[in-house]
Amino acid sequence: MEDNEIDQIVYETDPRDPLSKIVSPSIDYMSTENYAPNQKFTTDKELTIFKPSISIKLFNIFFIIFLWTCYIGVLINPKTEITSNIFLIGFIVIIGTLISIFFTFFKNDLKFNIYIDKEGIQFDRTLYDWSNIYLTIIATYAYNRSSKEYLILIFKDKTYISYQLDNYTLNQIKIITRCIEHYKPK
Repeated sequence: MEDNEIDQIVYETDPRDPLSKIVSPSIDYMSTENYAPNQKFTTDKELTIFKPSISIKLFNIFFIIFLWTCYIGVLINPKTEITSNIFLIGFIVIIGTLISIFFTFFKNDLKFNIYIDKEGIQFDRTLYDWSNIYLTIIATYAYNRSSKEYLILIFKDKTYISYQLDNYTLNQIKIITRCIEHYKPK
């Protein structure tokens, strides 16, 4: 498979809306072999399991509690004269943040475990055998001030599948890439 075919696959998997692609056209990708070359990974286990990070969920919960506490505190004890428009704007921002966090928190396609062993890589119940996988890539798509990582599996028949890694920390993603390279046959 040539580089331009891999480029085409990465651009086809781009999940961003057209406006985001114009505002932040940056897409970085590299094979899992090159993603975290200095990250050490050794194991004698036959199977390695990666679960979504609990720290991301805890941060979101504490952020929601903080927003509601601040909002209720200002409502109960306003020290300055604040108009109802500011309360309305604050309420809309808090509700928008809650909805965004809620969808990220409970989105089923983001809640999956990754199992990696000598047979292949498995996302919950779907196993992809190493003998069918041509290349594994981590793609980073820019979103305004943030970015999202995806694991893209390219198969020998030139088909592909991608998995969004939002519920995994960057450190977990680095370890996942090292684990893939550890188990993947050379």
